[in-house]
Amino acid sequence: MMQYTLDHVVIAVPDVRASASAYQAQFGSRIRLRAPGEAWLQHDGPAPLVLREGDEAPGIRYAAYRVDSAHAACDDLTSKGVRRAWDLADQGYVQHCGFYDADGLPFQVFSTPADEPRTWTTSRPAMSTALRFHHVNILTPDVRRAIQFYEQVLGLWVALAYQPDFSGFNLLIDRAFDDHEHNIMLEITGPPGLDEREAAYLATHGPCYDHICFSTADPAATYHRLVDNGAPPLYEPVDYYGNVLAWVEDPQRVHVELMKPISTESLAGVLRGGPPLCFTTLTYEGDAS
Repeated sequence: MMQYTLDHVVIAVPDVRASASAYQAQFGSRIRLRAPGEAWLQHDGPAPLVLREGDEAPGIRYAAYRVDSAHAACDDLTSKGVRRAWDLADQGYVQHCGFYDADGLPFQVFSTPADEPRTWTTSRPAMSTALRFHHVNILTPDVRRAIQFYEQVLGLWVALAYQPDFSGFNLLIDRAFDDHEHNIMLEITGPPGLDEREAAYLATHGPCYDHICFSTADPAATYHRLVDNGAPPLYEPVDYYGNVLAWVEDPQRVHVELMKPISTESLAGVLRGGPPLCFTTLTYEGDAS
């Protein structure tokens, strides 16, 4: 069975040099790799955030999934009837192709040679950014359809559900998830159960990649630090069932959520194949035992 591993998220920017500099100044991001028109940013975790210069409107462009062979993945997705966004491209150091999910949102599958070093994801920044890339969010009018696509087509599964009927938000993980070296998640959110911001954004934008999220030990302190560094504030810190949530915007006005990381103990059961977690019973890293 083909394994699809959520690897990174690409954000479209009008000027990659200026955007990368703003991320460095506001979020403390480290540039781990530069390529023509691209900057690969790293924080405390291994998952990179990629800024890509282009003509598209600024914002989250797509999520990228690593596979052993982009050729085989392209054949696999085509055989499943998934609509193609762009054809297979072979750039020597990377092979990739694009497809659309059930909401028409693009995603990429890519592979690199087995001996290609991945220094931008395996090394750690010299100084802590106090941020770890936690998830990318999809906002959809049909949450069940979206979850079914990612489960049946890409092999992800629901690790955490807001409600038993999957309304509201859900966090999905892939088969490579281990909560240490690979712990980026896909969040799928849809009605009913949307908050005011989500409902308004869905009504205005339709299905979309809505936001990215960083986990941090102290979301409130991090929020104030980022705002002091120039990040536009969106929502001040609030307590939420044992967690603390806060929101800022990135240099492209992408919404950025801040939250405490879910504890390894909470995730242990679902990683052993247990049922999805309920957010009201979660514990978070740093909580008193």
